Amino acid sequence: MNGNRYVQTMKRLCGHADAVEFKYRGRTEHLAQQAYARNSLCSECRAKVREMVAAAGKGFYRVEGILIRGTVNRVSWATKLRLEALRKHGPIMQHLDSLGDEPLARAGLAAYRMLFSITSAKFWIETREFGFSDYWLISEIEHLLRSYELYGTNYSSSSAYGYCRQFNKPSIEMARAFIREGQVVAQEESA
Repeated sequence: MNGNRYVQTMKRLCGHADAVEFKYRGRTEHLAQQAYARNSLCSECRAKVREMVAAAGKGFYRVEGILIRGTVNRVSWATKLRLEALRKHGPIMQHLDSLGDEPLARAGLAAYRMLFSITSAKFWIETREFGFSDYWLISEIEHLLRSYELYGTNYSSSSAYGYCRQFNKPSIEMARAFIREGQVVAQEESA
């Protein structure tokens, strides 16, 4: 690739400084890469999220029961799919909850809670093949921690944040409030 290439230490979304490699051909591409770097987690925090997901053992996290919206056949199918996803991710949610007010764990739990608040049968059916992996979780955490929307952000069809941004904004505010509650408790305990 022709163009410019350099490494710079930048403050990331999580507040940590991290070395970022930039490869760009024009000013617009360079500015977009800088904006992404400022609005994403550092490599250490990403690794920490992956470790938290991998460390989950057996367990279950109770979520609020919801009524799925859609046609009769779709509702039945989507309810089964949501339950399967909850069985798969419930142990992760329980593990994140057990970590107390650890900021990334709390943000991850908020992302999962937002996911399982989605009432659309269409969403659950369209994402049935999607695993909601640790990469998905990192992306959702980044969306929740940003104080503003990035210009031109396209959310994947599996993004709970993207879905809620379009159809259920109060769910995003509830998730962010849940994260802030943990930050307040952590500050009070350290004082």
